[in-house]
Amino acid sequence: MYYDASMETATSEKMEDIQWQNLKQLLNKAYLSNSFYRGRFNEQGVTPEDIRLLGDINKLPFTSKLDFQKDQEENPSFGTNLTEPFENYVRYHQTTGTTGKPLKWLDTKEGWAWRIRCQAHALAAAGVTNRDILLLPFNCQS
Repeated sequence: MYYDASMETATSEKMEDIQWQNLKQLLNKAYLSNSFYRGRFNEQGVTPEDIRLLGDINKLPFTSKLDFQKDQEENPSFGTNLTEPFENYVRYHQTTGTTGKPLKWLDTKEGWAWRIRCQAHALAAAGVTNRDILLLPFNCQS
């Protein structure tokens, strides 16, 4: 069973091309619109144009949860990891904070729809249909 047969039955070459194009778009958007990631790129001395081949992703900065927590502590309340104007965000999420301070993040309508599509792909791949009963033991309502 497929959620999106055109994507899920694509050749490896087609999927690699789609993934590469999506990565390039993401890197460009992050660099141009997100001051957190632009700063990380600049610290590493890399721009999206430097990523020409798959092996070039090793040039990208590694980011940890601690980096996000530090950013939010220094720039309350959500840090600088925002790609859209604040008014475009429609959902608020927060971790429990069991490993330290809770991490906060926001989703746009489009970002939330993307998360739902990801779940739909995974559930379809697992064979889940509308005839199944499913428990999702995590908070989707934040």
